[in-house]
Amino acid sequence: MVDYTPNEMMTVAAARALKDDDVCFVGIGMPSAAANLARLTHAPNITLIYESGTLATKPNILPLSIGDGELAETADAVVSVPEMFAYWLQGERIDVGFLGAASIALVLGYDVIGWTLGLLVAGLALAAAATGICAGCEIYKLLARVRGIELCATCVGGTALPSEE
Repeated sequence: MVDYTPNEMMTVAAARALKDDDVCFVGIGMPSAAANLARLTHAPNITLIYESGTLATKPNILPLSIGDGELAETADAVVSVPEMFAYWLQGERIDVGFLGAASIALVLGYDVIGWTLGLLVAGLALAAAATGICAGCEIYKLLARVRGIELCATCVGGTALPSEE
């Protein structure tokens, strides 16, 4: 008998809740895995919108972050984050949303955790803008290496994928 983890069970249950005609606001991690599982199984016409501003995204691999190039490369359109929030979210054009840990922590009243995670992300972005060194990119490369994901030739220290050789 195969033992499934609680995270795997939650991901499958969340995927089953999505419908083929849903417009889904997607976060990274389990939310992305659930939305893409639905898209690849029973909901091929679902519209996935990531918080980075990618619209109607159809990634071939699960993105590791909202800045993953896979999202922009497989999206029908990419809009600015303010436009995405103002037009899509505040315009009530989203049917369902899967949120990440920081958002859920804020909703549940764990303000310190939610704001800490949010400020950490904002701090990494500010540091990258000020110094030109992207700590988030380094974290992404480390996570990719740990997960056994081969980086493309454009990533510093990465290996060319077979299609790029």
